[in-house]
Amino acid sequence: MREWAPDRVTLLDIPNDIGEFLSDKQEQFEFIHMAHVIEHVPKYSLLWVVDSLYWALRRGGSLLLRTPNMEGPCANSSLYVTMTHEYGFAGSNLMSLLDICGFEDVRLLTFPEQSPSLKQPAGNLLRWPILKLSQIRHRLFGVNQGGQFGSELIVIGKRGALPPYFEPAVQISNGSE
Repeated sequence: MREWAPDRVTLLDIPNDIGEFLSDKQEQFEFIHMAHVIEHVPKYSLLWVVDSLYWALRRGGSLLLRTPNMEGPCANSSLYVTMTHEYGFAGSNLMSLLDICGFEDVRLLTFPEQSPSLKQPAGNLLRWPILKLSQIRHRLFGVNQGGQFGSELIVIGKRGALPPYFEPAVQISNGSE
């Protein structure tokens, strides 16, 4: 396969802990995409996991995260739709998390919707008043950054030159070997 697709995309199955999985993969990836994963990471592990993602990227490599938007119109439903959601993100705290972990050029993205049918534009038209109301509510009472009020947040950041916060786990021998 490598002969006909040298730049292929590799999907990795992470058996348990993202941070542990990436701890021995320093600067191995140009791009990491995690769709609807970060909200399942326990709050106490967020810095460790995001730092591991930073560690695994080559300098200038990019991290793209997608997660439910807690400033969207159905935030409670998005957070509590499954018992495995550990944390809910708004644009500001997601961007701060990446910034704290050394990512540069952190920004929220909006992908244009492309649909060959009329369903998507009709749905957008029906959703518009609800999204506008959410935008007004957060503008008056919230601290929204980035103007993201849809159901999903998409953020991208690049690995900079800063070192990671945490060193990879070191196996400590008890001397019985």
